[in-house]
Amino acid sequence: MTQTEANPPADAQGAESPPDTSEYGIDTAFDTVLAIWHDFLAHLPLLGAGVVALFATWIVAMLVDLVAKRLLGRTRLRGSLQSLLERIL
Repeated sequence: MTQTEANPPADAQGAESPPDTSEYGIDTAFDTVLAIWHDFLAHLPLLGAGVVALFATWIVAMLVDLVAKRLLGRTRLRGSLQSLLERIL
């Protein structure tokens, strides 16, 4: 028996060659980026709600400040006490 008969080439045995690791790495990286993108899109409504909540909080704070300044302007409190109340509000 010769050496080629005892150990035929891998293709002749019907076994597949090992996968190319560079293609596997690229596929894995692409799948990871795709998963991150899908997660970002899934969380977009939550991000939008957060921005709306921040904007609404800013508007309410401005209105409270405006009302407080008008009310404090009509009172006969000392200036230092008015300043203190403005800082608290």
